[in-house]
Amino acid sequence: MSKLIKDFDFTTYKDPGILEFKDVVIDDKTLPFTMVACPGKVSSIVVDPTSGHQLVMAILGLDKVKGGYITVDGELVTYGSGTFFRQMMCYVPHFLPQVDMTVGELCRQAISKYNGKNLSAEALTETWNSLSIKPTVWKEKIRSVPPSVLWLVLLSLVPLRRGSIVLIEEPIVKNETVNSFITQLARQGREVICTTQSNPFSSFQVVNLTSKSE
Repeated sequence: MSKLIKDFDFTTYKDPGILEFKDVVIDDKTLPFTMVACPGKVSSIVVDPTSGHQLVMAILGLDKVKGGYITVDGELVTYGSGTFFRQMMCYVPHFLPQVDMTVGELCRQAISKYNGKNLSAEALTETWNSLSIKPTVWKEKIRSVPPSVLWLVLLSLVPLRRGSIVLIEEPIVKNETVNSFITQLARQGREVICTTQSNPFSSFQVVNLTSKSE
């Protein structure tokens, strides 16, 4: 698995962009929490999907939390600053709107936006094989692809994108292969934050917002 992403040059990031949560309250259903994301580590936040989505949107600067604050390198994440901080982030959503495009078009758009490069199906062959994604998916319409496969496709793009913070929202697929892949992403030096309702991946730290915080 490490072979898939070993050539990614993460040393270009002089500033990892440390993500920190201070007394954050997402909504009335969740407990407050304080946490610092660690470069090279996976952090899991156990929370229901609705609150988890709201938290991810707040990290991206697209929503607000009820209390506390979220910072990157000590700078507050807001609607205004979010545009800049999103350049440091890779976001793997739980689902995508049923837009009228193929999987290949989606992949090219995502990579072109962040890396300024065109992407071919061949560049993803090894990664897709490891995640059991069939190459024929490249030409299929997004609306015809099972959510689990589409989620794996989005995950497969992360190694190609430049971002020191990886946000994974409520993973659809949980198995040893995915766990290993995400662990390798962290070992690049990235801060990986995963929201999940249950069964968190192997993590450096786990914060449970539905019961007593750990």
